[in-house]
Amino acid sequence: MNRREFEERIIRIVAGVARTDTGTITLDTDLITDLGVDSASALVLLVELEDEFDVTLSDRAAANLRTVGDIVRYLDGIVKPQ
Repeated sequence: MNRREFEERIIRIVAGVARTDTGTITLDTDLITDLGVDSASALVLLVELEDEFDVTLSDRAAANLRTVGDIVRYLDGIVKPQ
């Protein structure tokens, strides 16, 4: 998987949880302000990301993920796209 595919997988998951079109999401998209992700949706998002990439996200790390780009950068540090 290359970097673009990695980002697209994350965007697809975020779009599914936020119930929006993937075309409206960029790396700068804010989960709360732009997509209206609430605490329940954030939990679903974290679980889906963990399942998709076979990782465990710490509560501390999750609290700092505000944008789609934040998610990409964090996961890039623990899941290396090829």
